[in-house]
Amino acid sequence: MTIRYIFWLGIKGGKIVGSFICRQPNGLLCRFSMVVDTITDYNMTEEEYIEKFAEDARETARDIIKYHLAPYERIDEYFAPNNMTVEEFEKIKAEMAAEITPADKTEKEEYEIVDLGNGLYEKRKKQYIKIDVAKRIWKIAGLSPEHGNAVMDILGEEAYQKVMHLQKEE
Repeated sequence: MTIRYIFWLGIKGGKIVGSFICRQPNGLLCRFSMVVDTITDYNMTEEEYIEKFAEDARETARDIIKYHLAPYERIDEYFAPNNMTVEEFEKIKAEMAAEITPADKTEKEEYEIVDLGNGLYEKRKKQYIKIDVAKRIWKIAGLSPEHGNAVMDILGEEAYQKVMHLQKEE
């Protein structure tokens, strides 16, 4: 039996670390860490792995925002007109420096701040949250006809239709 795996390196605490993902003999996935030299996660479905990877990416992004932002002036130091003209670069910089208008503020009100715990917050579009909730409700409704009927009984026909519509959105 051939075990396929993906190896990747990352940076954590300034050190290069690595791990790889394997398909287990039972068809599920496991993660082997070369930091601790053992299995750190196992019996994961593909969806569970994807969610874990996404959460790790969110955590890394939060860490970068909190501790590792580069000075804005660095963009001028590193810009090279290889993939963008100087004019395009200056236009984007002007947009980035523009003051936020009342119209922009109205658009920003379409966002909610979500408390992720541990003093971390995430800004999400309200519509995104509605879609996420609808997909979770729809998943429950899809467990069995009885679950679907119970969801409809609890929500009522109008809300059930709204959930059905929202869960199809991306």
